[in-house]
Amino acid sequence: MVSLSFTGLTLRNGRGEFGGAIFAGSVTVSNVTFSGNSATVGGGAVYADASFSATDSTFSGNSAATSGGAIYAYSGSATITRSTFSGNGASRNGGAIFADFATVAVTSSTFSGNSALASGGAIRGTTVTATDSTFSGNSADSLREGGAISAATVQVTSCTFSGNSAGSGGALAAQATIDVAQATINVTNSSFSGNTATYGGAIVIWSTGTAAVTSSTFSGNTGYASGGAIFAASATITVTVANSTFGGNSASNGGAIATFSGVSVNVTNSTFGGNSAGVEAGAILATGTLANSIISGTGAQC
Repeated sequence: MVSLSFTGLTLRNGRGEFGGAIFAGSVTVSNVTFSGNSATVGGGAVYADASFSATDSTFSGNSAATSGGAIYAYSGSATITRSTFSGNGASRNGGAIFADFATVAVTSSTFSGNSALASGGAIRGTTVTATDSTFSGNSADSLREGGAISAATVQVTSCTFSGNSAGSGGALAAQATIDVAQATINVTNSSFSGNTATYGGAIVIWSTGTAAVTSSTFSGNTGYASGGAIFAASATITVTVANSTFGGNSASNGGAIATFSGVSVNVTNSTFGGNSAGVEAGAILATGTLANSIISGTGAQC
């Protein structure tokens, strides 16, 4: 299996079936720009069979006819550090990155204006970890999930999500797969603003699993049907929220948080202000516990 390493290059307007610019087993790039590359199958810029690593690199305007507008990582890992992804697109999943059987780790990077005609406007994978990164204006299909990230396991720390959109989970979506029996979302010290979806303006979790939100802020997100900020769609999900703030979120049901019947939501040390619902529950539509928290300025029509 071929391993390739590139430093200080620009790879532009490449064309290929798999990987418009690069097709190899393991790929490492540093200070490389990928622009306007395209693939008739997957990986508009890069298709990596074994592993992929990008540092201080830029991916813009790349496209794939199936998945992975910029990068298709088939297995192993995809590691992204201090890199920028903008305006990449996929006709199926992962507008910027698609990781089939790979884990994705993103640090200190920016994803903006990437799109997928299915799920994962920026990233679609099995396990995705993002730290100190920004996701803005990414989009997935209006009937699919994860405007920014879609995966079975999502872990987000110190990230910003703004203006992302999807059918469900305007920013983040988690759903169990054949290989991963339980969906998991862990969010810490992050902010979500102006994200939109039909279900879960910012976050959705669809199947058996857990969602945990700590020390985070949700403002001005919209879930047109349910869950202006968060929506949990299965009775076998547990949601915990701690030390977080929800302000100005809106939905028809559950202006800030909404759940499927039977979902347990446990909230501690959090503030809900100015959230609204057109039909039911301006702040929270769920069963569970609420401790040491404040709900104010909430409007709901009955």
